[in-house]
Amino acid sequence: YPDVERIYEDITDNIKNVILSEVGDHVEAILYMGSWARKEMSYIFHDDGSIEFLNDIDILVITNTKLNKLKIKKLRDKASQMLNKNYVSYEEYSKLGEHYNFFVEIRNISIKDLKLLPPRLKYYDIFHKPSIIYLRNEKILQTFPKIAITIFL
Repeated sequence: YPDVERIYEDITDNIKNVILSEVGDHVEAILYMGSWARKEMSYIFHDDGSIEFLNDIDILVITNTKLNKLKIKKLRDKASQMLNKNYVSYEEYSKLGEHYNFFVEIRNISIKDLKLLPPRLKYYDIFHKPSIIYLRNEKILQTFPKIAITIFL
């Protein structure tokens, strides 16, 4: 079977590199949220030795200024295409609806808006142990609620 931990680390590095190459000057932190943060993602081992992940990857990118929606879509599509050769844009997928479309969901929030986190992020995703995969400055951790955060740097 494939080494899931190594694949997880490779995917983490690839996502981080895509985001930093596109908007690195603005990025303060990149966090995994949900099942990938807890390393509880579901996957299938195929007979050919490949692995297919069944959980989308939820990412929160904290920036010094809010990114526009087009830039976030570009990041989502670029990261998703890198991980899934069969990826089609969310807009196209919603029209097809016939194949599973593993993708990287990227959300963005500025440092000054952290206090305005949507309830689901604030009380569920962030409360349930996010994993920091990039951190420019540790002072940003002071802006989070007192929670358990796993740091993979």
